[in-house]
Amino acid sequence: MTEVETSRRALIKSAVAGVAALGPLGLLAGCRDDIAAANTVSVVPETKLASFAATAAASAQSEASYWAAAIGQTFKITGAEGPMYAILSAVTPIAVVGDRPTDLRPLPMTATFEFDRGYKPIGEALYALVQGRESETQLFMQRGGTVEVPTLVALFN
Repeated sequence: MTEVETSRRALIKSAVAGVAALGPLGLLAGCRDDIAAANTVSVVPETKLASFAATAAASAQSEASYWAAAIGQTFKITGAEGPMYAILSAVTPIAVVGDRPTDLRPLPMTATFEFDRGYKPIGEALYALVQGRESETQLFMQRGGTVEVPTLVALFN
């Protein structure tokens, strides 16, 4: 019985040693076709669409209506904390009293983004906002919400 176990162990060791020796060669042989295929494929950079904020400002509807139509959608927000994901939860128009300069928005508003409890946005900083394949929108956002539902708020004046 001892001789059989010894021979099995010897057989397994030699098989493992053989596979280890042939492994890199087998890997290189298998990759040869992939490398050749990779050399023939050109890499075209992904085209980015206009940013969400730029599209909102240029749309036929009011900017506030465009943002309000996106309530419930997910946005990627990147700041000093790294990338985070938030849902646009509210778009609130700000009442205008008196005359406004012509170079400002006709209707100022705020956009509120809610995060899951695991995220801890710092706020009072510049953040990059992206939805889908759009270009980034740089927004200064303030911290809001609670520990249970942290939020960032962007003011569009």
